[in-house]
Parts: sequence; structure tokens; C-alpha cells
Amino acid sequence: MIPANILAVRYPSLTLPTGSSIDVQPFLNGLVPGSAWPLLTLKDFHSLCKFHPSPTHSIVVTISPCSLHCWWSIPLPHSARNVWYRTWHKKIPCRFHLHSQIPLAFPDPTCAMCSGDLDSQTHILFNCPAKLAVWSSIWTTFFAFPITSDSIHSCLYLLNFVPSKDTTLSSASIFGCTLLAIWQHHWLFIFDQVPFVPSATLSTAHILLNQLRNEIALDHGSI
Repeated sequence: MIPANILAVRYPSLTLPTGSSIDVQPFLNGLVPGSAWPLLTLKDFHSLCKFHPSPTHSIVVTISPCSLHCWWSIPLPHSARNVWYRTWHKKIPCRFHLHSQIPLAFPDPTCAMCSGDLDSQTHILFNCPAKLAVWSSIWTTFFAFPITSDSIHSCLYLLNFVPSKDTTLSSASIFGCTLLAIWQHHWLFIFDQVPFVPSATLSTAHILLNQLRNEIALDHGSI
């Protein structure tokens, strides 16, 4: 039996009645050689262990089904779509989120680059001054409207894109490749201590855009 006080420390997300504990003996019995595993179904195991998880909360994405359907058809690198999708579901491992989940491992919730603001999901992707410099350059090159944090937020979360001056790529493709370039250089900074340099990140974004242009041209038989 695992006492409730130990469960509360090791697994704080579990909701257990006061004074209760979890009986893991059914699981241990299933590990004995010769034990018939088919007899220990997942449903039976949950019932025997008296495990009552907290109800899950549905993830609300403020995007219409039509817009989401169109988003899946946008020409994008797979990695860019992955980062974008994780952003909608608040699964970006920013320091603020990590600090709230495991404060002992991540005692500082502030940005490691600018060492000032909280490293939230929006900060890690575009509000950090170094990241915003990349977006500003992309906006000046490809889009006809001045950049604001709200305009980036609207593109990222609502799929409301500004018109592009580039006739070879859609605004969404340009946005997605820029997002991926920032993502790649951010983790180079975190894991390999490579300084986040906006000009280098811009070069990566342009490489990704050129690769995407070539792929689209190949699909259309232009190459």
C-alpha cells in the first residue's frame, strides 16, 4: 500500500479521498512469472487500485473548423506545423510553465535571453526582444502592414494573416517558416549555448522559405 501522504508529495495531481491509499498489489501480482496477464485488464486494475483521477479539461482552440481545415492544407515544413499545433494546445516548454510544474528543477521562470520578463509561451515565440527583431525584419520584407505583437498573436492563434508582398508563398507559409526558424535557434541557445542572433535566425528562415518554394515548384511541375 502507498500511503496517501506519500502520494500527495510524489503525485500532487492525483485526487484521493482523505485517509485513502492506493493498493498496488494487483499490479505486483501481475509481474509474477506465470501470471495470466489477460486476466488483469486495465479496467480491473483501475478498479482494484481505487484510482480516481481528476477530470480532464478540454482544450479550447479559438479557431473555426473551416480555418483549421484550411490550415492543414497550407504548404509548411512538418516541424513548423508541429510547433504551431503545440502552441494552440499550450504545450510549449517555456520556463514559466516548467517552473509552475517542477519548480525545483526550474527555479527561475524568467527568460534566459533577456533576463527580465517571464518566459511565457508568447514571450518565447515573439515577445522576447531578440525574437521580435526577427519578426520585424520578416514583416518589413514580406508584409505590407507594420508589425505589432497583436498582429503576430492574431496570425498565430486566430489564423488572421496580413497580405503578403511575395507572390510565390502565402502569408501562412512565411509565418510558419519564421516560427520554425525561431524555434530551432531558441533550442540551439538552450541546449548548445549558441547565442540567439537575429541575423542568423533570419538566414535560417530564408533557407526554409527557399526550400518550400522549390518543393511547391516541384509539385507544380515548374522545375
